[in-house]
Amino acid sequence: MTELASFFIAIIMMVNSGGELKDIYPEKLTHIEVPKVNPIELNCLAKNIYYEASGEEQSGKLAVGFVTINRAKMRGYPNSICGVIKQREIYEGKPSCQFAWYCNNGVNKLQYTPDNAAFKQSKHLAKLILEKKIDNWMPRVVSFHIRGSNPPWAKHGNLALYTTIGHHVFYSKR
Repeated sequence: MTELASFFIAIIMMVNSGGELKDIYPEKLTHIEVPKVNPIELNCLAKNIYYEASGEEQSGKLAVGFVTINRAKMRGYPNSICGVIKQREIYEGKPSCQFAWYCNNGVNKLQYTPDNAAFKQSKHLAKLILEKKIDNWMPRVVSFHIRGSNPPWAKHGNLALYTTIGHHVFYSKR
């Protein structure tokens, strides 16, 4: 096995066990600066991953996290993770939230922190995303919905079907 293959296998094992990259290959990571993570943004991203994708495999949870941070980086969306999650707008004459869980008592859910393994995993993945320890493999993806639903916004010409991961269908900007 090549050194590169060993490195990637070690990263996968580390993510699955909740460890840190520096625990695996400290000599390879001495030059990497880890971005400082804002604890409020971390909490918002962790809760979005948890409430939108807690039943998904790791790839589905990461994809939801990437959608959230992609929106915060794009014009037309709030420029913070918490702002993206809290964003409301009028769509076809009706008030709408960007994320269903936030419409359903989201203010209280943001104040409450679940104490379970699924939330701890969501928070760990959110931290890895924010520290840029996992590459964003879908940088233009900004929307998703549950497989089997047919939201009207998915038919607009500014979105292109990107992929399906688990129970979610993802769309990128054209």
